Parts: sequence; structure tokens; C-alpha cells
Amino acid sequence: TSYIKILDNINTGRAFINVDKSGENIITVVCGANNEITEEMINENVDLIENSDIIILQLEIPIKINELVAKIAKEKGKTVILDPAPAISNLSEDLLKYIDIIKPNETEIERHLLKCPVPLPFLTQGTHKIFFSFTIFVKASIICFPVKGLSFFLLRDSTTETALL
Repeated sequence: TSYIKILDNINTGRAFINVDKSGENIITVVCGANNEITEEMINENVDLIENSDIIILQLEIPIKINELVAKIAKEKGKTVILDPAPAISNLSEDLLKYIDIIKPNETEIERHLLKCPVPLPFLTQGTHKIFFSFTIFVKASIICFPVKGLSFFLLRDSTTETALL
């Protein structure tokens, strides 16, 4: 709790999860104070990144802040994981270039890949190929289908792709 900052007249961020009968969920996010994180706050607390091995990011804070944290983490040799939730339409190459592992679900794949500003060669070749598109940027993808009880893992290095179901 020593790194928690209280901002006057701004509520905390909140998320409301609604689940239908089939188990699918819709998450409503009210950013609140999460949307007020600044570059200065990150730079004042860079020791948190330095003293960590793995940095996990979500999209409940501004994209520019995620980009900054991911950049600092990569410069310091840290592993950076992105859970691209909540699904937004402006996931940037500037963020993805610093990500080692991305862990989207079905909805996040649809939202992010269909809005991605960078050409995605696999996107038009069938929906099963959509999984491979994230690895244009990152070393590994873990795709989650919670209702179906399935995860898809794709590891990519410079010469090979390994897929596990």
C-alpha cells in the first residue's frame, strides 16, 4: 500500500462484470482515478519496475502510460505481459513492440485485431489464423476461451512457431 496515491475529488476505478446464462461476460469499466495516472507518477516510482522481474499490464490505464511502463521495463530487461482488457479500439504498435507475452480472450482479439493500425496478413485467411497475428509483434500469445475451457498458446522465435492447445 505504500505506492497508492489518493487523488482529491476523483473516485477509484471500478469494473462491473455481467455474466449471461451461457457464461459469456460483458465488463463495464469506469476508469476513475486510473485515468489520471501521469508520466510523472510513473517516473517517480520507476524503482517498482527496476525491482521486478515481470511487469503485467492491463488497459485500465491510459495507453500512453502503458507504453511508457512497457518501454521502461524493456530497457531494464524485464519481461512484459499484456492482458489487453478491457477490449479497446486503439491498441497501438507503440505498445505492442515492447510486449513479450499477450493474453487476450476472444472479444479482445476481435476488437484489437480488427482495429489494429498495422497490416495483419493472416487476418483475411480465416478466423483460425487470427491467433497468429498477435505474434507479428510479440514473442508469445496465450488466447483464452473461458466458456469453452480452451487456451491456445503460440510461441514464436525468429525461425519457428509452436502452437499448443
